[in-house]
Amino acid sequence: MICTPRTRLVRTIVSAAAASMLGFVVPARAADDTCHGSFPNFITDVCWSGMFPISIFGKAIANMGQADCSPSAGGGLCSCLGKGGSTAVGAPVGFYEYSRMVDVTYKPYCFPLLGGVTIDAGPGNMMHAPMPNRPTQQGRGQDKTWFGNVNYYVNPITTLLGALVDSDCTDNSAFDIAWISPLDPTWSDPQLNLLVTPYAFAFANPAAGAASAFDCVSATLGCPSSDMIWSSGCNGHALPFDGWIPTRVSGDQAGRQLTHRILGHMHSLGALWGQWGPDGLCGAFPQPIMDKRAYKTQRILYIRQTNKVNGVCADPIGRTTMGSGGFEVPVVGKDFSYLVVRKRDCCAGVSAK
Repeated sequence: MICTPRTRLVRTIVSAAAASMLGFVVPARAADDTCHGSFPNFITDVCWSGMFPISIFGKAIANMGQADCSPSAGGGLCSCLGKGGSTAVGAPVGFYEYSRMVDVTYKPYCFPLLGGVTIDAGPGNMMHAPMPNRPTQQGRGQDKTWFGNVNYYVNPITTLLGALVDSDCTDNSAFDIAWISPLDPTWSDPQLNLLVTPYAFAFANPAAGAASAFDCVSATLGCPSSDMIWSSGCNGHALPFDGWIPTRVSGDQAGRQLTHRILGHMHSLGALWGQWGPDGLCGAFPQPIMDKRAYKTQRILYIRQTNKVNGVCADPIGRTTMGSGGFEVPVVGKDFSYLVVRKRDCCAGVSAK
């Protein structure tokens, strides 16, 4: 992804804060606050068919039964400016890339995907990490509202495992803890979050909520609706991009809903760009409003989503969690972690003099 000054600033501040605190990683002492987790094995814990379909010239050459909710760029040969002003000529290639990971956890500063470590951040760093199901300054009740803390990782495992030959067509970023919700005041304050995404005001009404039923059906039977930017389909509202969930049906539902929100939040901050379609053939492009059709999610903790349901193990955003086998997990049921698979189109070829 091409880094803008704003992108570098956001990532530098958050990454520096996270890295500095990792020096104070300690095991949790209280039984109720134990941070569970494990390091994923990317060979056995991942259902790799999520990277399909793979297409050339816009035509799928292998799909493994996976839907392509974001159609690949087609046409004839493509060309892009390369290093030194040379021209790269090749074929448009499309695929889905494993490049991000997300923790959705009950406890702030808990990192399930880092083996279940927790950070002793001190009382002064807890102001933006309210515990779930407790009264807050926003006046929410204890019985219906749940708050989830989120960790957002950059982890281009498709590149690391050499799943594709052309390295120019995969994310070459280094592993990074790119964002932690307790360090972002907008994640716990919906009113402050609306300053980042003011368009969320337009969808804070019952009609928008009712229309989400259509998106739920669409995502479950095939692909979500790109026009319903406020909806996370069967999992609830996507807007605003904060950690408050009015109704928590299950851990998996809440986890997928907040995974959608953090991806949308990263797009709104300029930390995630589009990389698909004709505009993405020569590199990433700004996309402040996320196109959810370009993403899939795959649960990796605590019940790994390696068994296919109706032939699929990486789900489009908004698809029902019924049948996924991840509603709740005894003892550690409050925390869920996901791999994020996103669409990538690339002009794969060689430089022409």
